Formats: sequence, C-alpha cells, structure tokens
Amino acid sequence: GGDLQAEPDGTCYMLFNGILTWQQAQAQCLGVGANLVSIDSAEEQVIVGELAGSFPIGQPDLWTGGSDAALEGSFVWIDTSALSYTKWRAGEPNNNGGDGIAENCMVIEGDNPAREWDDRRCADAYPSICER
Repeated sequence: GGDLQAEPDGTCYMLFNGILTWQQAQAQCLGVGANLVSIDSAEEQVIVGELAGSFPIGQPDLWTGGSDAALEGSFVWIDTSALSYTKWRAGEPNNNGGDGIAENCMVIEGDNPAREWDDRRCADAYPSICER
C-alpha cells in the first residue's frame, strides 16, 4: 500500500513504493481494482505531481500508465486513449536509454520541480501511481 488521495470526482490515486517493472506495476494496480495513472489535464498533472513528490528516497521516478509498446512513437494510456495533455521533459520521449533497448513506458519524475515525464525501459523497476 501507500499514500491515498481521493478527489471530489471520486477518483482515487495510490502511490505504491514497491520497486516493480511496468507490467508488474500494472498488475499490482489491477489487484486493487485500479490502473496505472493516466494524466489527462493540467489539473490532474498537479494532483499526480504532488503525489509523485513524496517518492521513496532514491527512487524519484514513478510509473504512469503511458506506453508506446503497441506503436513506437505513439504513446497512449493504459486504456488505449490518446494523450490529450502532455508534460514531457524537453527532448523526451527519445526512446533511448543509451543501450539500444527501446524505452516504451512512461514515468513521472518526482524530483523534477515541474514533474515532467520521460520514457523508460519497461523492464526497469520503479515505484508507481495507480488510479481508480
């Protein structure tokens, strides 16, 4: 478990400190009836960014539900909806971890003052934010 934040519209956000791959993190979300978080507006970015700011020490990046595994260069949320709002860090997504392995999954950077997004290798392990 982790921090809970409930919103007036009934949306509940959960921060999980467990260090998991993207697939494992999504499975963990499903286990509590949720999905990895989708960020659909500037307002939601603020809410999720606040949660991301309470990241576990040394693990500032947190999985979101963004991925371009289905079609390279075309990020969608876990429910396959398009990104209607974006907050990529400059130069991202770049599909480059420096080792030739594709970066197909999205994190929000909890130690980044603007809480910007980056693409990472899906097999990397980070904490995560779920939404239901």
